[in-house]
Amino acid sequence: MKRLSRKKKILFSLVLYFLISCVALLIAEVAIRISYPQNILPRFVENAPWGIRKVLPNVNAIHKTPEYSYRYRTNSQGFRGTKEYEIVPPENCFRIVVQGDSVTLGHGVKDNETYSYLLEEMLQKDGVKAEVINMAISGFGTAEEIIQFHEVAKKYKPDLVVLGFFQNDPGNNVVCGLFTVEEGVLCRTDNDFIPGIYIRDRLYAIPGYSFFSQHSHLFTFFRNTASGIVLRQLKKKAGFHSTPAEESEGQDKGNAPNRSALLTKLLLEKYADEVTQTGAKLLLVDILDPRLTSCFPIDLKHDTNTRIVSTYDVLKQSRDEGRKPFYEIDWHPSPEGHRAIATCIYEALQDEWASEILPYK
Repeated sequence: MKRLSRKKKILFSLVLYFLISCVALLIAEVAIRISYPQNILPRFVENAPWGIRKVLPNVNAIHKTPEYSYRYRTNSQGFRGTKEYEIVPPENCFRIVVQGDSVTLGHGVKDNETYSYLLEEMLQKDGVKAEVINMAISGFGTAEEIIQFHEVAKKYKPDLVVLGFFQNDPGNNVVCGLFTVEEGVLCRTDNDFIPGIYIRDRLYAIPGYSFFSQHSHLFTFFRNTASGIVLRQLKKKAGFHSTPAEESEGQDKGNAPNRSALLTKLLLEKYADEVTQTGAKLLLVDILDPRLTSCFPIDLKHDTNTRIVSTYDVLKQSRDEGRKPFYEIDWHPSPEGHRAIATCIYEALQDEWASEILPYK
């Protein structure tokens, strides 16, 4: 009887400890939701065989922040939205492939509010049989986009490629370590860049992890804190500075910001060569941030099959007219911002390559 009583005491203690822990976590969850609500934006990425990340297929989840909430979906190929695509384009179809980071992927907007979706809609309303595939991946820089184009995008035989360049790309290019510059020449390293994927894959195998990653503010707080520590360590290892003061100091000393600018310029030139060698046209779209500042290299070398498009005028006009093209806290473009970017790209196509589009009307 004594032995049984001891087991009961242990069991009671464990149950009591579990209940207290649950209550404590619930209180912490409520406190975080009230005082420090989190941006719940799980990336849903996995390791690609070519050493970078790719988006998980068939995602159907909610992205939620204090500023927005929407359903985020991907198709069976891991591309934004639910439309499926054949490798070979449909007959007489003007196919556009769009690459970029979370801005282009559309963090903050619904599937039918991304600038890629709106661009397709604009072209089709103009009578063009067009198809626009959004292959963007959150967190990507130009280095990863080169590899993604070589391994994925060019297989879809696009007539036109649109690259959405955002102002954090130079930092991402340095941190990923996929390319270096040696004596002014761009060199591919042997590195892969799949930050946190090994751990994330195993966490998603745990029952309930996916649910908490999409609903718990406390869980998201700890995950984002851990991700921030990892990112800062990667930046520190690469010698890249985070604050404007550090960046200015780094420029004076010829450190990471200068390296990132040169690296980014050479990467964009390589990207342009990779795309145009397939016979596709290329639009490099410089998407400005809410400050309307740009770090796009102004001396970029490119041929006549490449055009550089600035979004400054359309975003400034939108902002000046009070339409708020960016979220105030999150900084990603709002639905209005995506519409402005789509309009900018559409007008550039009409101005630069109308003759290329005409056969598809």
